Amino acid sequence: MANTLGWRDPKRAIQPSAQGLVLAKALGDHTAVARLSAAAERYSEPKWFGKDMDKFGWWFNNGEPWPRGQGSAQMMISEITEGNWVDAFKVKHLDKYAAPTIEGIDFPALGVDQAWNDKESGVLHVGTYAADRNRVGEETSWRVTGLPNVNDVFVLADGSPIQNVEVLNDNSILIRSDINAHRFQIYTGYHGQQTVQSNEPLAPEIDSGAFVARQRTAAENAAAAESVLLSGSANCPCCASVA
Repeated sequence: MANTLGWRDPKRAIQPSAQGLVLAKALGDHTAVARLSAAAERYSEPKWFGKDMDKFGWWFNNGEPWPRGQGSAQMMISEITEGNWVDAFKVKHLDKYAAPTIEGIDFPALGVDQAWNDKESGVLHVGTYAADRNRVGEETSWRVTGLPNVNDVFVLADGSPIQNVEVLNDNSILIRSDINAHRFQIYTGYHGQQTVQSNEPLAPEIDSGAFVARQRTAAENAAAAESVLLSGSANCPCCASVA
């Protein structure tokens, strides 16, 4: 296909191909990647847009006010710069249905740019950002569910223990934060083991004294962190930085 369509021939003018660019990257055909990328820049009309110029898409020279969704989605696959998209279909992460996860994100105001479990250290890494810049600094909250034992959980936000953590049931907590860029390290104690899920309903979100009674203070978070660090069970860079 690459030879037939001239993707490797510098003397031939070629049209962009999202699928071809993905395949060329997957197969390591650097010549085809370079030529198809240049063709995409010429003909697919990539550009930033939106009030804050923080959105990106491809217009494909259609003269329309918005980018085409399906075409842009295909082009986004070709924008992967690390690794190979094919690997996503080779590695099975079946434990994702039982592992700790986050829920209740206030999207589209709050965005999440990472959420992954490090099973070696038992830490859930979560990164947030302000998806709606007009709401930066507003209060928000989200849940962490699927926890093996909430009594062993402690939370670091940008490297420091936080107090805005509420226990909802045996497997879930509520984290109160704001709409902004933050990095959370949540020690969950999850190392790939099966978690017995609680049938107890989530506690309602309230601001009364009952909430304070269930809320972990910064001191309690620090004490929990110190206990785990001293036990040597949290052998990860994020925890080592606060030891």
